[in-house]
Amino acid sequence: MSEPKWLELARGDIGIAEIAGPKANPAIMAYYKAAGANWAKDDAVPWCGCAMASWVTRAGLAAPAEAARARAWLDWGQPLETPRAGAVAVLKRGADEKAGHVTLFLEDRGDRILCLGGNQGDAVSITAYPKRDILGYRWPV
Repeated sequence: MSEPKWLELARGDIGIAEIAGPKANPAIMAYYKAAGANWAKDDAVPWCGCAMASWVTRAGLAAPAEAARARAWLDWGQPLETPRAGAVAVLKRGADEKAGHVTLFLEDRGDRILCLGGNQGDAVSITAYPKRDILGYRWPV
């Protein structure tokens, strides 16, 4: 079974990373544009939702309103009880109920999930997250 197009696009972007200092990575700036976050002036502004917006729109899908906000992805598509590769995973981040992280589920690793996303260690990368931080999984309608 082949991967969803948005996951293929994300895999192709692995390694895109922030540039230290006053310069900004043009690829990350394009992510902001895809999310309608034209207010972002450099690649130090959180960009996980922006990367997700880029991948899903390039795959022919619509991103949610305010796609730059990670938790906005909780209203995108339809909920999934059991994730599959490519599911959009929304995670809490710290105690702030407005903060979050959006990433793509790859596989279940017991008490953690392996995910591919943007702004993970300031780059598009594969990272493991605790399952206790999951707010929800989503799939396009």
